[in-house]
Amino acid sequence: MCGIAGIIATNGAPIGEEETYRLHLAGEAMRHRGPDDDGLLVTASGVAAFAHRRLSIIDPTPEAHQPMSSANGNVLVFNGEIYNYKELAATYKLRVPPSDTAVLLALLELRGISILPELRGFFTFAWWNDTKRELIIARDAIGKKPLYYGMFAGGFVFASELRALVASGLVPFALSPEGLAGYLRYYSVPHPLSMVRGVSVLSPGSILRLRNGNERIEQWYRLPKHHASNIGYEDAVKETRRILERSVRDRLVSDVPVGAFLSGGLDSNAITGLAMREVSSPIETFSIGFSSRDVESETKWARIGANAFGTIHHERNISDLDVAELLPEFFSSMDSPTGDGLNTFLVAKTAREFSPTLKVVLSGVGGDEAFLGYRKYRWLARRAGVLRFIWALPKSLRGGLCSALVGARHSRVRAAARAVLMPEQVRWLFDEKEIFSLAPSVSLDEMDRVDSVDGESIFNSLRSDIEHYLPDMLLRDLDGMTMSQSMEARAPLLDKELMEFAWQLPLAMKTRGRTKQLLADAVKDIVPKSLLDKPKTGFELPMKEWLINGALRSHLDVLTSNNLKLVEDGMLSGESVHHVHSEFLQGRSHYLKPWTIIALEQWYQSMKTQIA
Repeated sequence: MCGIAGIIATNGAPIGEEETYRLHLAGEAMRHRGPDDDGLLVTASGVAAFAHRRLSIIDPTPEAHQPMSSANGNVLVFNGEIYNYKELAATYKLRVPPSDTAVLLALLELRGISILPELRGFFTFAWWNDTKRELIIARDAIGKKPLYYGMFAGGFVFASELRALVASGLVPFALSPEGLAGYLRYYSVPHPLSMVRGVSVLSPGSILRLRNGNERIEQWYRLPKHHASNIGYEDAVKETRRILERSVRDRLVSDVPVGAFLSGGLDSNAITGLAMREVSSPIETFSIGFSSRDVESETKWARIGANAFGTIHHERNISDLDVAELLPEFFSSMDSPTGDGLNTFLVAKTAREFSPTLKVVLSGVGGDEAFLGYRKYRWLARRAGVLRFIWALPKSLRGGLCSALVGARHSRVRAAARAVLMPEQVRWLFDEKEIFSLAPSVSLDEMDRVDSVDGESIFNSLRSDIEHYLPDMLLRDLDGMTMSQSMEARAPLLDKELMEFAWQLPLAMKTRGRTKQLLADAVKDIVPKSLLDKPKTGFELPMKEWLINGALRSHLDVLTSNNLKLVEDGMLSGESVHHVHSEFLQGRSHYLKPWTIIALEQWYQSMKTQIA
């Protein structure tokens, strides 16, 4: 796990001291991503330069130093892990140092980008051919690692973090109206947009080619079209277990100890239980809890799993006062604004405090997307036979009916209407009317991230979660918040083979029994029965309680002050922001609406402070 950055002189001029210094600044802005080592290299041709920050996990020796050059002067900077690098080295008879970076560089020299489907792992990398003067940047299939890029006068620049690009001074900081609109709609910025004007995000499963100043995007992977597989339930359970065991073994490939985030849920317990079968000594696990009258803390359930598996378990009870104290660090850790991510930050912070040298943790993220864990989608899927008649209506007609019903005062009525009539809008936070009221100058053109590749609305929405909600929010937050603590997170449930297998399972099989029954049956010999029988609850903090009656009330009331920089700079309407505050306090909207604006304001202020 690392941070990468690079500059290409598209005008053919050699990289000078000024550009090298700017690249150094970008690297320094990502020091938390790689505190173990750093490198900066200008290529022999002089028209490209690369920077790298290293968190040493596989082959923590000088031989794995980056940027890494081949014998003919080509250069690789790599962020991620290739779990099957030893198998690939043996298959292709490579004679290289025992690191996944060296193996990847040799494979690219041998096979080019055709090797990508054979890589098991997660990555973004930049590969420079100094003879052709061609840059290729690739992102893994699911989009576990982010990559930002943009053009500047005479050049092209990229980095693992948005803040690094801004820190370089090559990209001026100005909000993107399109990124702002996307953020208000989805409470995260949808790729390929970013929140900074002129900066894009490389989409999951994509390749960027840059040659002679011309940029071209290609897609090397996309989840196949859904075709229900012809498999019986028991065989599906066995295959799930087989793939999951291999996936967990892969993610234990490391030359440093591996820990795990452990909640009371099925996903993290399945991962931890399987991991404990593969290791020779107990792993460390980490949980957070809280006291609340409205939201159940999961620490007691996590403790059951930890005791059953025999892990070295650590837990911390978080109060609203603790969160209020930690919010400045949370917002400064936020590379891209998000309405989520606080829970991940808190558990990563807890892991770092209990285990100061830990570098790798396992996460249960992805189980809901793979095995239909979200309540809304299960409800829709179980009624798909009836709802197909509604979904077959023209989208414009369904949209009109939905617009009429979402005017209801009660947020649950609005949510139900949207789920039934327009499942494509299930992930919307603010609707179009609200967005234009909050930010009158934005555009919503081409903002619909749900396409009809799978034909039926329910599958189109599920695909959207995998292709957008996962990489744009869950994985971006997981990456950003763990890396803020110099820690790599690995997600066995997001293994590409497992995702493809689960995607093609018949819908009825994934709605059978209790939530994620198929996954539960695959690990029923490992996970304690009390956890398997426990009703599903999300990893949720009591944010409503803390914002209204707790120590976060002052952050909520900032929305009614006259000190919002976003309002001062003309990005948001003060009157509409006040309305969001009022609607929440009167119980007519979800806490995510004011919190999303609070997060955006704090991110905006921290970015302006960074460049001041």
